Amino acid sequence: IWSIEKAGPTFVKLCQWATTRNDLFPAEFVMKFSRLQDDTRGHSWNETKSILRDAYGDDYDQLLVFHDAEEGDDARGGWRKSRYRRRGEVRPIGSGCVAQVYRARLKRGTGLLPAGSEVAVKVMHPNILHKVCVDFYIMNKVTSFLEQLPRLSLDYLSMRDSVEQFRDIMLPQLDLRIEARNLQRFRRDFEDDSRVAFPAPIGDLTTDQVLVESFVSGEPILEF
Repeated sequence: IWSIEKAGPTFVKLCQWATTRNDLFPAEFVMKFSRLQDDTRGHSWNETKSILRDAYGDDYDQLLVFHDAEEGDDARGGWRKSRYRRRGEVRPIGSGCVAQVYRARLKRGTGLLPAGSEVAVKVMHPNILHKVCVDFYIMNKVTSFLEQLPRLSLDYLSMRDSVEQFRDIMLPQLDLRIEARNLQRFRRDFEDDSRVAFPAPIGDLTTDQVLVESFVSGEPILEF
């Protein structure tokens, strides 16, 4: 797992996908690497504050009150206890390959939610676009090299096409405004189905680097 995390966010995303395909991969692999779904190496609170300032200005703390992860029921994973011990650090409740999520409350009401409402704040990892582009550059170089080896005869795998398709899926995930629009569409499509709930994105507080949405508790699909 450590090696995958160090390899870069794109390789982590590949493993995340693999852990959802227990029809293709052994149960032992899926169980071990499923941690990468929401417990990957995160960034520091200072880096998060810098991103929040870029999004909202120096008075971001007049919009959101953050809660340390250990205060809530959703804190999971030993990494949070070991990586965020400095005084004043706010621990996320989860971290994925491109962003991490905090629990907070609205200090001021919005058109969607009143003041005091609990929200989830998703913050992109610093320099994530550059890191993903580097990952795809490496993937393209490796696949080009492998396809030129005559003894392997890997043309039937269409590896370069697969990398390009994966890139087309991955890059839109680096703009959280797209995720907010997708959530709005899901909410409209399922508004008559009481069995399904999607968080409500707060458009006024959402940027390409930060997504604020109503907090909805749930269980990872891998636990079903």
